[in-house]
Amino acid sequence: EVVRPDLLDGELPESFTSALEGRTIRSVSRRAKNIALALDDGMRLMVNLGMTGRLLAESPEAPLPTHLGVRIRLD
Repeated sequence: EVVRPDLLDGELPESFTSALEGRTIRSVSRRAKNIALALDDGMRLMVNLGMTGRLLAESPEAPLPTHLGVRIRLD
């Protein structure tokens, strides 16, 4: 779910979500403030944490945190 489309670099929210749907994360690595998630189709999801960025793991029922950009549901 793309909450803030302005955070996507050159992507439309619909194409971003469809590219991730059904994918499997093969590995996770970090370089500085970038988190790289290698996907099973050879693509990578790059997350730039910026000045105060963070990744959260919460239940789907948890209230949305303030300043949320993208929410990804994992199976």
